[in-house]
Amino acid sequence: MILSVGYLSVYLVQWLVQWTRRNMFRRAISKVIAARGLSLVVQRSPQGFDDLLKSLDMNTATQESQCLLDPNRKAVMTTFMPQVEVNLADWTSYYAMQKHYHTEGGEENINVLLEAVRPVDRRSFLLREFSVPEPQKIHAASHGTAVAWRTGPPFGILMRCSLEELVTLCFAFCEGGLTLDEELIVQRIVSVKTCGSAADLVPHIEESQLPGEDITLEGVNSISQGDLNHSNLQSFLKAQRDRLGETVSDWSNESLASRNSICSSNLLDSTTPTPYSESVVEDESESGCGEEPCEFDSQFLESVERVKMMQGNVKPPNILVYCGKKDTEKRFAGIRTSLEQCINLERYVIYALNHDQVKRDPWADNSALLIVSCDNLHDGVGDAFLRYFESGGIILSFGSPFDAMFVARHEIQHQDGVGISKINFRTWKGVSVLCGNHLYDPREVTGEKVTLTVLGTDHNERPVILDVKSQLSEAGHAIMSQVLLNRDPTEYASSDEQFALLKQSNQDRCDILKEVLQDLGVDTDTSSVPVFTPCYLLSNSESTKAKFLENVQKKVDKDGKLVSSPVTLQFVKEYTPNQETVTESLLPVVTGKSTGQGVLQFFNDDVYFKNLTTTTLGNTLMVIDVLPTTMPLFDKLQFCVPSGVGLIAIPGKQTRGKGRGGNAWLSPVGCAMFSLLVNVPMDSPLGRHASYLQHITSLAVVESVRSLPGYQDIELRLKWPNDIYFSNKMKLGGVVIKSTITDGVLQANIGCGFNVSNKNPTICINDLIERYNSEKGSSLGLCSKEQLVGRTISIMEQLINQFQVDEGHQFLQLYSQRWLHSGSRVHLEDRNVDVTIQGLDEYGYLDVKADDGTRHSVQPDGNSFDMMRNLISMKTR
Repeated sequence: MILSVGYLSVYLVQWLVQWTRRNMFRRAISKVIAARGLSLVVQRSPQGFDDLLKSLDMNTATQESQCLLDPNRKAVMTTFMPQVEVNLADWTSYYAMQKHYHTEGGEENINVLLEAVRPVDRRSFLLREFSVPEPQKIHAASHGTAVAWRTGPPFGILMRCSLEELVTLCFAFCEGGLTLDEELIVQRIVSVKTCGSAADLVPHIEESQLPGEDITLEGVNSISQGDLNHSNLQSFLKAQRDRLGETVSDWSNESLASRNSICSSNLLDSTTPTPYSESVVEDESESGCGEEPCEFDSQFLESVERVKMMQGNVKPPNILVYCGKKDTEKRFAGIRTSLEQCINLERYVIYALNHDQVKRDPWADNSALLIVSCDNLHDGVGDAFLRYFESGGIILSFGSPFDAMFVARHEIQHQDGVGISKINFRTWKGVSVLCGNHLYDPREVTGEKVTLTVLGTDHNERPVILDVKSQLSEAGHAIMSQVLLNRDPTEYASSDEQFALLKQSNQDRCDILKEVLQDLGVDTDTSSVPVFTPCYLLSNSESTKAKFLENVQKKVDKDGKLVSSPVTLQFVKEYTPNQETVTESLLPVVTGKSTGQGVLQFFNDDVYFKNLTTTTLGNTLMVIDVLPTTMPLFDKLQFCVPSGVGLIAIPGKQTRGKGRGGNAWLSPVGCAMFSLLVNVPMDSPLGRHASYLQHITSLAVVESVRSLPGYQDIELRLKWPNDIYFSNKMKLGGVVIKSTITDGVLQANIGCGFNVSNKNPTICINDLIERYNSEKGSSLGLCSKEQLVGRTISIMEQLINQFQVDEGHQFLQLYSQRWLHSGSRVHLEDRNVDVTIQGLDEYGYLDVKADDGTRHSVQPDGNSFDMMRNLISMKTR
C-alpha cells in the first residue's frame, strides 16, 4: 500500500511538472501568435539566426530578435521581428491533386516551418531514437497538416497547425521527443507567413483531359496489358510524361530520401522508412505527396511505371528488407549498416518492408532486391515472397524459413539460434562467421523448376550458401545463406577469444557479402572521388587565436598563402565554394568569427572544447571534414606558433592516413585522428628522454577512456612501442611522431589515430563498451571522438607536466599497469637470444634481460614486435 502511494505520488509530481511546463509554453506561444507581426523561433541555440535568414533569402540588416523563454539547455525560444515570410514559389506541394492557396493564419490556422538536418553520427542518432519510449515520441505529421516541402540542407517542411498543435510540437522539440522519419533531426521550428503558391510536381489531371469518351478514372485504374497498346492511351501517357518533364522516362537512382529531401508526411507516423510510401517513380517521390495517393493518382503512376518497365526493363533503385512481424527495428538497423558498406549508395535506397505491407502494398514492382532476415513467416508472407520470385524477383535470405520453399534443411543446435563456424566461399577459406540453425541438402529440392548451386560450405564441407535460379521464363534468382553475413558477429561472442576471432574475420565477412550481392546483380561499387573541404580555425580564446594569426601574417605572402610542399595553406576570412577549389596541394584556412558554424559535418567542436581542460595544448584547432592527411599541415606552420598557443589539426575523414613506418591507416568517419604540435625544451627531463612522447600519447588515449567513472575495466591496453590494443587481441589505434630541433627546442608533430565508433571493418572503442555492458549488465554510455580527443589532449598535458617534475616516475607506474608485456618471454630474432621484458629504460626503449643476465635496449624505431609469436624483429644498425 505504501509503495503504491509512493509510486502514485511520484507520478503526480511528474505529471504536475510536465503540466506546468506545458502551460508555460502555451502562454509564451499564445502571446507571440496573438501579437501578429512576430515570428516564434524555437531552436537548439540562441545563435544561428543568420543561417535561417540565409536559407529563406532574407535581409539580416532589418531583423530584430528577443529571447522569450529558455526552457532548458536543449533549446531556446525567441521572438523574431518582423515576421518571417516564406515564398512558396520554390517549394513543392504535398498535395499533387490540390492547389495550395495562401491563407492569413490565426490561432487555428498557423503556418509553421520545420527545418531539419541529417545526423552526423547515424549510429548515435539511431541509439538515441531507440532509447526514447514510444509513448513519449511526438511525430510531427500527427500534429498539423503538411503543406509543402523544400530540399536541403537544411530541409524544410511547411505545416499548418492549430495553437494546441504548435504548443505540442514546440514542447516535444524542447523535451527531445519530436521525431521525423527518414533519419532527420528537427533543428528549428518557426511560425511564418506565406506568399505565392507551391508547385505541384505531379500535375492535377482533370477528367476532361483523358482520351476518348469511354476512358474514365475507373478505366485508368484497371488498365490491362492489352490496353497499353491502345494508341489513344499511349498518346495520353506520352502527353502526361511530357507534362512531367520526362521524369518518368528513366528510373531515378535516388528516392526522396537519397535526394536529401523532406519525407512524405505519412512516413512520419512509422518508426522505419517504408518502400511504397516513397512512391514508385521519380516524379511521384519528388512530389512529396503527404497523404496516401487517391486511387487515380496511384494507379496512373503505377501504369506509367509498368509502361516504362516493359519498354526499358530497368530495375528500380530500392532494396527492401523484411525482418519479421515485430521487434524489427534493431535488426533492420544492423542490416542497413552492413549493406551501406557494400553497395553503391548513389544508386540504391534501403527500406524496411513492414509485415503489414507485404500483402497490402505493390512492393514487388518497386524493388531491385528483397532481403529476408527473420525467424518466422506468418500470415502467408512466404507465399507472397515465392510469387515475387516466380515472377522474376531477386531475393537474398539470411537464415530465414523461406529457404525451405526451395531446399530441405537439417537442423543443428546452436545457443541463441546462432553459432560460430569456419566457412569456405570461393577463394575465402576458413573464415570465422556466424551461422544459423540449419544446413542445406541440395539432393532434396522442394521448389518447383529451380536449379540449385552450392556456393559455400562449412568446415565439414556441408552446404551453407546456395544459389537458386528459376527455370521459368521469368528468371527469378535467390541466394539462401545460413551464414549470417548481415549481422554484427561480435554481438554473439561469448568470450574474448571469440570476440577477437570474429572481429579479425570481419573484413572477410564484408567482402563475401559484397560478392553475394554482386551475384544478384547489385552494384557494389563503393568508390568515389573524395571531395576535399576547407579548414576552419577555432579556439577557446579569441585572444589566443588572434595571437596565432598575428604570427602567421608575418610568414604568408600577399595572397595569404603559406607555401609549402606537399600542401600550401591559404588563410582567408571567409570561404565560399566559388572560390579557389580545395585540392591535395592547396588548403584554404578560414579564420572568420563565424568559422565552422553549421558547416562542419564530421566534428562537433563544442564537445571537444567541453572536454578540453588544458592550459595550452590543443587550445587552437584546425578542423577539416575531408583531406588526404593532417601530418604535412605543420611542416612550415610549426614555425609560426607562438608560446601559449597549442595547435592541433583534426580531420573528420582522411583519404590517406599515415601509420608508423609509412604504413597506411584506414581513417573513416568515426575514427578519432589528430596531429598535435608539442614543444619541449631539450634541456628538460622530457627533452632528454624524447622517445617517451610516443608512450605518453598512447597512454593518454587509453586513460581517456579508462579514467572515466565506471570505465576502468574496459580492456584497452598498450602494445610496445606505441599501439593501442583491445586486450592482446586486436589493434585499434597507434601513434606516429615527426620531430625537429630549433633553437634548443624539440618541435614534435604527434600524429595519432584510434577507432571510436567505426565498427566495421575492424574494431573500435564503442565495440568494447557495448561488449562490457552485455557481459556485466551495465549501461555505460558510448563515447564520441570529440570527447575522447579532448580528454586525450588534456591527459597528455598532465602527463608531460608531471614528467618534467619527477622525470617520469609516476608515468612509468601508470604505464606498466596498462601495457601488455611485463615479464613476457620473447626472442630477439637478429641476435638469436631469448630474453625477458623488464620494462622501459631511461630513454623509453624496451629493456630486456637475457638468460645470462645481460641487458639489451631495443629501440622503437624500425623494430617489429609480433606478440602472437613472442618475436622481436630488430632493425639492422
